[in-house]
Formats: sequence, structure tokens, C-alpha cells
Amino acid sequence: MLLKNQGLLRCNFIMATCILLVQFSMSPVSASTYFSDSGSAIGILPGHQYGRTYQSCIAEGYTDCEWPSSAFLYSANGYVCANSGYLWYGYVFTGSYWHNPTNYYLDSGGVKYNPNCITLSPGVRTLSNQVDSTYIILQVGNSNSFVPSASFSAAPLSGTTPLVVQFTDTSVGSPTSWSWSFGDGGTSTLVNPSHTYTTAGTYSVSLTAENSYGDDTETKQEYVTVTPASVNYYVVSDGVRYYHNYENNLNLSGADTTAQYFYDHLTDSSRCHEYGGTNYCWNERSNPVNDNTGSLYWSQTESADSIGANSAEFTFHAGHGWEDGILFGTANNYHKVFRTNMSFSRAKWVALDSCQVLNQSNQSNWESVFDGLHILMGFDTTGLVNEDTGPQFVERMRGGTYQGTPYQVYSIRDSWKLTLQDTLQDSSLKGAYMWADPSGDDYLPGYGPFEEPTKSNGEYLFNWSSFACDLSG
Repeated sequence: MLLKNQGLLRCNFIMATCILLVQFSMSPVSASTYFSDSGSAIGILPGHQYGRTYQSCIAEGYTDCEWPSSAFLYSANGYVCANSGYLWYGYVFTGSYWHNPTNYYLDSGGVKYNPNCITLSPGVRTLSNQVDSTYIILQVGNSNSFVPSASFSAAPLSGTTPLVVQFTDTSVGSPTSWSWSFGDGGTSTLVNPSHTYTTAGTYSVSLTAENSYGDDTETKQEYVTVTPASVNYYVVSDGVRYYHNYENNLNLSGADTTAQYFYDHLTDSSRCHEYGGTNYCWNERSNPVNDNTGSLYWSQTESADSIGANSAEFTFHAGHGWEDGILFGTANNYHKVFRTNMSFSRAKWVALDSCQVLNQSNQSNWESVFDGLHILMGFDTTGLVNEDTGPQFVERMRGGTYQGTPYQVYSIRDSWKLTLQDTLQDSSLKGAYMWADPSGDDYLPGYGPFEEPTKSNGEYLFNWSSFACDLSG
């Protein structure tokens, strides 16, 4: 392609720069590309320096000038380059429209330079998407004399919360101040800041670089992707329909439906949910009951930390109980489990869907099972197992839908209360719960905040409350 100079070299001595107006015509050539000044073609070959002196500043009001000797231009691998410290910038003009070649960093507010080489080849010509002549204004000058061109890099660009990202300024043009916006409300004026993303999302990042000549902003859309960190929690649920050798029952029956449904709902396809930048997933510990051997989770003799009921964060038991314990069944018999053999350290929330376990006159006896436990739920009076209790309890905690009824998200205690009132609707029955401060307002992880219980002078501060199991309670 033959590059023909139509005669405008505009020079600005204050900024020690020169502007050359060049017209490109689509005349393909073979091995060499040519650049023309003052009508005399100069061959541009790899490594050939050219264009140091121009004396064809013929535009009215401008004078002849020379390029600074240190700004020698040369061609390498088909690109026209300025030596270190001198930079090209420019516009492409066609008719009345300005175009932005991919080789340049430009905006409508003014000319910006590109520290890289520019292409003086048919590749530049095609950027205008025109079939007629295209004019390009090129300028070279000392990089310290220009408005900065903002640019930056960062690493890592993806990860889980909390994600610490290191940002590096790569702007050219000697900026003297920097203003970063990280897309999540965070900002910085450091040159190379780091930023911690605590909430999952995709974030656009911008940098404004400034010096005495002006400022420039680069924005990278959807630049940083943050995903929630995952935490696995587990659920234990058990209870049998009939105990062997209890009340004339001859055989162990299958899992109690409310226990089975509680387990199935909490570990279903909606088992994972994000809250506060963390993705909480509820996982199966194992099936709620083994029909051959009975309960897998309770023991008469083993210590509390080894019983299965303490092997998960949420434990739900549906079965008989009394003020000082509960019953569980095996293939050959039923068994009493006394509270003195219970201590919950891993388990945070335990629901004993059992009669009188939290009877008001004896509720203080259950303080001994708290060894990290947040909330204990049960009945103050005789209770009643309803197959809807388990699944509705789950869906109230996570704002789901059960039997066509949608629920808002409730705290764990409120979910227990509202579930018993709706499923039992019996004012003669009273539910109850006990909690260690400040855990009484816990939500199911993934759906709201929860807090670890704390001790004062080595002791938990306990609270107990009961409620009538009807809609008026």
C-alpha cells in the first residue's frame, strides 16, 4: 500500500510535538510499505529509521520543524514505532466522522497516546470501514508531555469469598494521582492497591489516572468474579413409627414420616443457599433410620460426643420423651436415653419432637446438654407428632413452599413455634424452646445470621419460653 502525504505537518513547540496529516490510498504493494513526506517516498523496511526531519509544514500558520533527534521513528515487523519516551497518538478522520483505530486509546474529549507501535499498513485502512480515502493525524512527542493513558491489571480475577485482589497500575504518561473504584463500593487512591471482596458477584473496575495535563479513565466491565465460599453442614433425623416391645408392638417399624420428611426437605435440591458471601449446603449424614437395627444416632452408654445425634449441625428426633430423656428403638427393643448421656458440642440446633422434654418445672435440667448447642426445641407438655411438622419446619426456616403454601424466611425458633401452631392446632399442647445467649435469634445457615453462644464467668446465659400450639397462641 502506498501512503501519500497530502501535505499537513502541524507542529506544537510548546509540547515539543509534531502532527502529520497523512492520506492513505488503497494501492497495494508487495514486500515494502512506503511512507511519503514532501512527496518523496521513503522505503520502510524492518529496522529502518526514517522521518527524523520534516520541512514540509505547508499548512498556513505553521512553520517548518524537526522531530527531536531522540524521537527517531522506525519500522519493525510492519509497525511504525516511536523510540522509548516518545509516543504516538491520533485520530482517524473520514468525512465528518472520527474513528478510533484499535491501535489507539482515544475518546471524544481529546487525543490520547498509545505507547505501542501503530500500523501503517492496509490493516489501519480497513479500520475505518470506508472504501474512499482516510485521513489520519499522527503525533509523536515526549511521553511526559501528555495526558496519562490509564490502564491496569489485577490478580486473581476470580475466586471465592473473601477474595483478595491485587491491582497494579500500568498507566503511561507519568500520572501523579490515581483513583480506583472496585465495583462494590470500595475505592482507593493508592498506586497499586489491594482490595477484599466479601460478597459474591461480578464487578466492574475503573481507574482514573491524572497528571497536570489532564486525566484518563479505564473501565474494565465485569472484570472480577467472586463466588460464595462453600460450607458443608450436616443433618441427622430419626424416629420410628412403632418401637419393638413397646406398648405391645411386635416389630420395629420404618422411619417416622415427620423425621423422614424433615430430612428429605433439608437435603433436597435446594439444600445449598448463599447468605453473606457464603454458600451453605445441607448434606445427608445417612438415612433417618435403619429398619433392621433401628436408630443409628442414639446410645444408652456412649459418651455424648460419640453418639450419632452429635455428628451433625442439626438434629431432629421424632419419638417418645419425658422430662428427663427420650426413647429410641432398635430391632429388638426400645431404649431410654437420659439427658445425662447427652451433650451437644457439634450440634447447634436440636429439635426433640417429644413429650415434656422441656417441661417448665424441669427445663433447667437440660442446661447440661449445652456444650456449644445454640437452641434446644421440644414440648413443655404432652406433644403430638404430625407428619407435616418436619417438612413445614424446614420450609419456614428457608422461605420455601409446602403443600402449595409459600412461607417467608423465619428464624429457627419462630419456625418451630409457627409450625407447631399450624400443624397441631391444639391449645392444650404447649411447645417450648431453650437457648444460650446470644443464639436465640439464629436463622438457618444460608438464610440469615446466626451467632455462637458465649459464656460469662464460665457459664452460658440460658433462656426458656413456651407457647400454646394453636393459631391463637
